[in-house]
Amino acid sequence: MRRKWLLYLPLELADKRIIKKHNQWFANPHSPLLSAFEAEHLISTLKELKLSDVGTPNWMKQHEVIEKLNIQAHYNTMKMCEEFVAVSLVDQEKIQTVVYDLLLIDMWKTHVWPKLDRKKINGENMLRVYFMLYHESTVLNLLEIVLYNQTACENLGDAVVDLIDYCARKMAALGAWDSSDTTSADGKDNAMSNLLDNPSQQLRTHLSTLSIMRHITTHLSSMPFSVMTRILNKHDLIVALVWVLEKKPWERRRRSGKKWVMERFGENAEWTAVDEEERQGVVGWAAQAWLTLYTLLLDEECRKQYEFNTHNHTTVLKLRQHMTPALLDQIPPLASLLRHLEELSLFTPGAPSAKPLMGFVEELPSVEAKLLHNTDLNAVIKSAAQMLSKPQNGEEIAQSLADTYTHPALTTLLPDTPKCANPTCPNRATHPTATQRCSQCKSEWYCSRPCQVENWKVHKPVCEMLKAGANAASKPPVAAAAVAAGPASRIVEIA
Repeated sequence: MRRKWLLYLPLELADKRIIKKHNQWFANPHSPLLSAFEAEHLISTLKELKLSDVGTPNWMKQHEVIEKLNIQAHYNTMKMCEEFVAVSLVDQEKIQTVVYDLLLIDMWKTHVWPKLDRKKINGENMLRVYFMLYHESTVLNLLEIVLYNQTACENLGDAVVDLIDYCARKMAALGAWDSSDTTSADGKDNAMSNLLDNPSQQLRTHLSTLSIMRHITTHLSSMPFSVMTRILNKHDLIVALVWVLEKKPWERRRRSGKKWVMERFGENAEWTAVDEEERQGVVGWAAQAWLTLYTLLLDEECRKQYEFNTHNHTTVLKLRQHMTPALLDQIPPLASLLRHLEELSLFTPGAPSAKPLMGFVEELPSVEAKLLHNTDLNAVIKSAAQMLSKPQNGEEIAQSLADTYTHPALTTLLPDTPKCANPTCPNRATHPTATQRCSQCKSEWYCSRPCQVENWKVHKPVCEMLKAGANAASKPPVAAAAVAAGPASRIVEIA
């Protein structure tokens, strides 16, 4: 409880403590983005917003909070430090709020965003729109780290039903995913269209649900019984995962000159060419799907609950052709799954039988109904269109986000060799290291001057906003303002 003592200090003393800590952050480039006290304070500010709040200043502040928590959670995991972000989310019972925020932005992107006329969006709001669309990935990244803990999964409460439904929708889309959609025919789409509707980012978001479902099934024994019935009976995620492994949305073939090149989709949302030897390795997305199937098909309670019929029996047996010696060598527990599938092939499922009524009440999703309760979608669409069509002051957004994205701790989360930021660069596969940096915002790397010029239309709106935020952040901090804004408000020196 020692981390709470700063709350009770007089204003002047608390002010001095915060300024002193600012100097410590500048002096130590490897210091974390947030302290345990700051994370606890920021988590306490999380709240359930309305559909009409998306894109407003209050929503942008919450986006910044979740972004900082996400970065710090990844930093703690990589450095094998105390996972105080996950602990604080559980202690303050904010896991359900994070899931609510995920479903909020998913519903906004489903019901509001397609109805907006993008030609009427003011150019000064492009960065705001980008963060609105990118927010879903940020929340999913945070949940991927937090839900690894059993206590966090148990703390989901009623929101677990909505989260399972959300994951089921994304996995159904993965089962029908066309990897050719992740790039245009000529590779030169409209720059702003690439920025706002990035198919690679959408694929990254869909694939993240495999990790979420993996964590939920791992702790299935400590979850309510209705969770198992929803996974196995309502959505039949076993069949859905089989189709995902059949489709392999993380792989694609692309013509490069006169030959075809096999590419794989990485966690950095980029396609990378792989040779024949590298193809034998199991990509992380596939490993998550395999381990989830391992749990659902071999867990004793799941086997009692799951009923085979002609359709799902034939579908599940398709897994045998993918269980190669290379796969079993990299994921040894799957040997037990292979034996189970061999036994299952000797079994002939009977006709579907009528199930007796169960002695429990099935839980229904509540978050979606809560979001749509007393909500006029037409009014929300009209309000969003008016907000994005008018010029907004983006300096405050840029300043606060520059504080987050330029922190020295982020260098430990980035790859050692940066790649060219130009998505159409012909040298990304053969020469992945970029040596030239954008002189304005210093946030993008390029392999050559032509690549930087070609990508300028896409990078320009982000660059100008980050540069404006860096200039604002270079001013001396005001002590009183820092305290009023909260412990998380810091000024980061831009090199």
